[in-house]
Amino acid sequence: MMSASSYLKLLLVLLLGLLTLVLLSNWYLDPMISYHRPFVDIGYSDNQRYQTPGLARNLDYEACFIGTSKTENHSAERMSKLTGEQVLMLPVAGSTIREQYELVQVALRNGKPKRVYWEMNYGSISAGERINDGSVAFPHHMYRLSATTISKYLLSTDTLREAVRGLAGHRHDDLESLHLWTRNYDYSEQRLEQAWNHVAQRWTPALREQWDAVRLHSSAELSMIMQRYIESVLSKHPEVEFELILLPSSKRYYLSDFLIAPNRSALRMAMRRQLADWLLQHDNLTVHDLQLYADYMRAAHYKDLDHYEPEINARIEADLASGRFVVNSRQLQDNTDSLQQLVESELESFCSQRECPAALQAARTDLQQLYD
Repeated sequence: MMSASSYLKLLLVLLLGLLTLVLLSNWYLDPMISYHRPFVDIGYSDNQRYQTPGLARNLDYEACFIGTSKTENHSAERMSKLTGEQVLMLPVAGSTIREQYELVQVALRNGKPKRVYWEMNYGSISAGERINDGSVAFPHHMYRLSATTISKYLLSTDTLREAVRGLAGHRHDDLESLHLWTRNYDYSEQRLEQAWNHVAQRWTPALREQWDAVRLHSSAELSMIMQRYIESVLSKHPEVEFELILLPSSKRYYLSDFLIAPNRSALRMAMRRQLADWLLQHDNLTVHDLQLYADYMRAAHYKDLDHYEPEINARIEADLASGRFVVNSRQLQDNTDSLQQLVESELESFCSQRECPAALQAARTDLQQLYD
């Protein structure tokens, strides 16, 4: 009869054997591509926050594209053909600037890109120090491999389940179309109007107060965040070309700033002026400003206030490759003045034609003070 101590030793050996099997299986299959390129093709996960750092660390590319949901529908294949460089798309929907910073750091630590296309999204920057807008904790262990990665990833049954899903054929088999959502929506003025009505009703005083508690409030805060999570990267990597992109939005989107916070529009303009200042200081910086091109702002192109149809994605890729909307510091300053005037004109026109939400009426009254 086996003694109690022998029984415990056997259990310990079996447990260690099981953990070793889980660890080796997870490392070999590596469903998030965190440690190496796939040895077995089990497809791709749709969990961007977990998988994207692995793609940045282990795939081959010369240029990468960092951004939010506005970049999800851009094509790595088209961009690669247009630029002559192997491009990797690394979108993370709803990502904050700090989260994008962590992703850029993964790519740069591994010496992968010689060029970084980076969407300058005010919504991302306005999150300040926040690492994630969601309820799930940000997976720091996937961005910097360490002993924590072993315990939380290689020894995780969640990782093993994800690998089994892949072996069973339940993951996406094409990285190019992994996060493509354009086909799921209609794009029209009616869709944009519906989106506006939803947004106008959503931003109640209570929600505005809750939002205001966690967002940037001053140009000094904005400058600090941009320096910490964007300019510091430009300065530390002069060997890399950074192409910062101001992607287009509908005109109505700029009015939504006033529904959210009184000074949000002014801070958006301050972000653009900060980029203009940097153009005088960094030789490895290019800025593409697509936010004033009238056709890209037309309501018929949008499914909501800020997301445009597939045709616009393809046209923007050609614009980026050709440098059509590249601006110098003076041009970006002038464009910002023009955009501010456009917003003021749009606000006046909108409120003179229909009943305005209270926040827009207040902005209309105090507009000059808000921008000052």
